[in-house]
Amino acid sequence: MWLAVDNALTKVKRGGKLYIALYNDQGWISHFWRGVKRTYVLSPAPVRVIMLLFYWLYFGALFALADLFRMRNPLARYQGGQRGMKFFYDVIDWVGGYPFEVARPKDVVRRVEACGFKVLRCKLVGNRHGCNEFVFERKA
Repeated sequence: MWLAVDNALTKVKRGGKLYIALYNDQGWISHFWRGVKRTYVLSPAPVRVIMLLFYWLYFGALFALADLFRMRNPLARYQGGQRGMKFFYDVIDWVGGYPFEVARPKDVVRRVEACGFKVLRCKLVGNRHGCNEFVFERKA
């Protein structure tokens, strides 16, 4: 991941902008998901199917309960998402997404600023899962 970031930095002209989004480092939770994803990609097809079924059932039930609690239709999220993927394929994409690399916001800012950039905007997810988004500008 850092090699990719470093390579992207070399392509930005002076005064140019760089937008990056990197998965948030959540400590042990990130390590857990890295292990799940690594296990998935190294497993034979029958094990992958079992892992996907568990994920669909477990998280499907959690999402349904959350939707019912919020008085939303629990089936609506499975109609095709804002990202253009149905839940079925979104799960495969998430569980099978390996390598899975994460970064703390302060590490991203420190590394990019050390290469002659200044941070213009950050949209951080806090201690939650998701991507932290950054806009940097190369100093003139």
